[in-house]
Amino acid sequence: MDLVEIFNDVFKTPKDDDMIDRLNHTYTRLILILFAVIVCTEQYAGSPINCWTPPQFKGIFLINDIDNYAKYTQKICWIQNTYRIPMNKTIPETNNYQGKLQLRYYQWAPFIFLTLSLFYFLPCLFWRANNKKYGLNLKTIVDIGNKYHEADDNKKKDEQIKIITKHFNRYLENKKYTKGNLFCFPSKLQSLTAVYITSKVLYLLNAVAQLFLTDLLLCNGEIKFYGLFLLRNAVFGIQTQSELFPRVAYCDFYVREMGQEINGHRYTVQCVLSINLYLEAIFAFYWFWLCLLIFLNLKNTIMWCWHILSTWNTKAYIHKYIRPELRSNLDLLIENPKYMVTHFIDNYLDADGIFVMRLISQNISHVVATDLISALYENYKIIEVGKRINNVESISDRELSNLDFLSN
Repeated sequence: MDLVEIFNDVFKTPKDDDMIDRLNHTYTRLILILFAVIVCTEQYAGSPINCWTPPQFKGIFLINDIDNYAKYTQKICWIQNTYRIPMNKTIPETNNYQGKLQLRYYQWAPFIFLTLSLFYFLPCLFWRANNKKYGLNLKTIVDIGNKYHEADDNKKKDEQIKIITKHFNRYLENKKYTKGNLFCFPSKLQSLTAVYITSKVLYLLNAVAQLFLTDLLLCNGEIKFYGLFLLRNAVFGIQTQSELFPRVAYCDFYVREMGQEINGHRYTVQCVLSINLYLEAIFAFYWFWLCLLIFLNLKNTIMWCWHILSTWNTKAYIHKYIRPELRSNLDLLIENPKYMVTHFIDNYLDADGIFVMRLISQNISHVVATDLISALYENYKIIEVGKRINNVESISDRELSNLDFLSN
């Protein structure tokens, strides 16, 4: 078993959507959780901040070779925030200046990443909470389809395909009695397809919103496209000190001793924020990842809308999966086979059925989709031919009764 299979087994999720959806709600979420773990490890197991302390702090109250004053300085500066001052500026004697340049984010970085990861799962929750309301459990169908795909015995394959066909047939029959559709979408976007396209739009909006929020955070409240700024600096060899992720910051704290004034003695120390090396690299990677995610989400959403709304594309897709070699004796009773296929696509499968077929094809295999569509089509032909035979028999009975009436 290779690393990819191990990874898939550990992070296995129900395949009731497509790969781009899983890229959002599974892989991006795992990336953000990994970021939170990296930063949290640096905070609690590493040295996120190291402060230069005055000479009088050295060698005072040494316990187990640990300078308690220096240790206290690092702890207090980590907890109460630091502030940035350019090297060409004078350190102010009061606290008025530092309020504008305080660095308040790095203690909360793990929680920020975990919160961002939750937003990627909301569209997935919306999709899974709503798709079961329409009587079609996609997870169950995909699981049975996988069993069909893995079965070696033809008898087992027939059993699995019958279960899927029965389940799917019951859903399509029940759907005929369901009036209206979600959010008043066009008839092409009925129930399941409406929910799925809505989840696609939510994934896209989430990625766009997070990109702009990240840009606002990294560019001090302005939209400057942080990633392009980094690329420009890399191309032209410009080295700039990040205002948001400074390597060097300052910290003020007060120490009160017996008999001193109320505020105590103020100390200003210079600190190295080594954690900013990680945060700057992480946010830069995340900015470019969001750009990639927006592109893939937009492309994927447009593709699904085209697949669903294009009548020509829909009919071509189903025709491709109906195998001509499986023609049965029922075809002899069908006057217009082409009309039967069109009727099967428009009135039996419709948008929801074709949408499910596409998901099965993507998540299992084209072979399973072919066998399932062929089985559904054969079942549909049996139903339609049965209806016509019943109509013919009823007409014949009426004609016989009319002849009996005339003869009398």
